[in-house]
Amino acid sequence: MKNLKKILGVACFIFVLSSSPALGNYNEGVSATDTNSVKSIIITADGANVSWVADGYSSQGFKLVWSKNENPTYPLREGDKYNYSSSPEYNHDTVTAFTGSGVYHVRVCEYLGGKCGIYSNQIQVAIGDNSTACTMDYTPVCGKDGKTYSNKCVLDSKGIQKAYYGECTRDEQIQKIEKNAEKLKNSQLDDILSELKELRSLVKEQQNQIKHLQKLLIGVSVVTEAMQNSINQFITYGVDDNTKKLGEGERAAVMYSFKEAFGKLPEDETELADAIKIANGRWPSRFSEEAENKAKEQFKKIYLRFPDMNNSNDAAAVKVMAYGLRQKAENRNLNSERQGIKIFKDIFGKLPRTTDEWNTMQAITYSGATR
Repeated sequence: MKNLKKILGVACFIFVLSSSPALGNYNEGVSATDTNSVKSIIITADGANVSWVADGYSSQGFKLVWSKNENPTYPLREGDKYNYSSSPEYNHDTVTAFTGSGVYHVRVCEYLGGKCGIYSNQIQVAIGDNSTACTMDYTPVCGKDGKTYSNKCVLDSKGIQKAYYGECTRDEQIQKIEKNAEKLKNSQLDDILSELKELRSLVKEQQNQIKHLQKLLIGVSVVTEAMQNSINQFITYGVDDNTKKLGEGERAAVMYSFKEAFGKLPEDETELADAIKIANGRWPSRFSEEAENKAKEQFKKIYLRFPDMNNSNDAAAVKVMAYGLRQKAENRNLNSERQGIKIFKDIFGKLPRTTDEWNTMQAITYSGATR
């Protein structure tokens, strides 16, 4: 396959396609015998540190599951916890207490995407309750929810993603997004339209309800009529200068991306704000492990390596594919997007059609990640 090299948008994207192996063979250095399916896994422990050996190759990595209840499993039961890595080389971890000190039952499994395949033997690990460590030190961390936590331990215990170290500085754009979400939720559309210098059109709202909203509602849990109206109004008008410029189709695509990432449509003000953040190219406060793991697998297909989440370009590629983050209207480069579509077609043998595929094209075009 020919080498491709293109400077894309504001970020440098250098893309080189190898001419030797088939595109499906992403695990360079792995022999044919290594790609056998996993038949058994043996796990051992040294204190709270556990390690395991598998007799085959797990392309989607492993899940470590533990609980005070016997035979912890994934999908999780109440009282179970897990750690996960998509790397087939993931073979050790540390088990921590999460329901107090005591004996925890520990297993590891081959991950098959949404479920486990082969489980290891079960071992017992005695863990002390170290939760007090979370309150000892004030090393503030700003969470993706916009709140400051006293240290990273406290942040992790709440299940919140880290935005950066230090106390949160209120972001004016995020504040405005949250305010607009509040206005939509509270039926204050007139305030938004006044700022956008737009007149309300019930005809357009009805057209978008038929064209977009009814399709979005397929397969999701019940969304209140008020929230349906808020979503439809966002699709029809946008809420700020940037989302207005995106256009109705792109705003609807944002809702499809949210649905794809979280398995539902926004159901409250916070989730509606997350959808608006996605439309403005900002990371949502919520986290979808399933969506990000799926994006990491897609990353491997494109770049023939695992993403380094400490690398800003790699992290951007994963987040764009997972959540469908949109490039700001004024920063879009249609020539770059055409090249991104061409690269997508060279890799996957087809043009992007689905929500996931268009998100992948956006990541190729704008993330700056390279092979």
